[in-house]
Amino acid sequence: MLLPAIVVVDTVYRQQYSTLPVFLADHGIGTGVYGLVLAVNGGAILLLELPASVALRNRAPLRIIGTGLLLVGAGFAALAAGASVGTAVVLILLVTAGEILYKTPATAYVADSAPQEFQGRFQSLYTGASTSGTVLAPPLGGALYQSAPGLLWPLCAGFAAPTAAVPPEANCGQRHRNRAQRTAASGAPDRSSPRRLRSTPSSSAARPWRSASSRSPPPRPRRTGRRSRNRRCPGSVRRSSPSPGR
Repeated sequence: MLLPAIVVVDTVYRQQYSTLPVFLADHGIGTGVYGLVLAVNGGAILLLELPASVALRNRAPLRIIGTGLLLVGAGFAALAAGASVGTAVVLILLVTAGEILYKTPATAYVADSAPQEFQGRFQSLYTGASTSGTVLAPPLGGALYQSAPGLLWPLCAGFAAPTAAVPPEANCGQRHRNRAQRTAASGAPDRSSPRRLRSTPSSSAARPWRSASSRSPPPRPRRTGRRSRNRRCPGSVRRSSPSPGR
């Protein structure tokens, strides 16, 4: 479900590079304002992306991604109010915040969810989905802006907003997978998962309980001492002791 959402939002996100400059120019806003808007976007990402990733590293990743997707849609919804420098600034601030919240966490989420032997395939699929807007945004946005200019930004917001509805139960599945991976690495049983491993009963627990009085005494050890001196060896002659009268 994540990859289709990324395709839709990336198509909406990249309208800022294709139809947004045309929209601003048609309403008398010069290219200098558009360049300043892009500079704000790049500077905010450069300054805030790393601190935001560190601050949110222990939060549920899919909820962070969903919040970022929603902010991207809200940014383009601001353009429905009209073309001005203020709406362009609001657009770029919301889109930048959404980009920080969904791009980096989504990359990390895909890497954590992928099995060890399929890391390359998962990353390739995500990279293709996250750059699909480069191909889809210019023709789709340009055709819609040419035929119905007033529908472009409401439709962008309408397509991006539902993608934020990422199922929260996927967070639980990811947490269980993370616990299982940590348990496999440490060799300890996973006691936090709802499916606990059934412990094998020990030999003492499997035996029926008996009281101390009913237990049989241990077998007596067999004696292994020296042979008796009176025992004659085969072939030996017994010497008679002299009588005292002789």
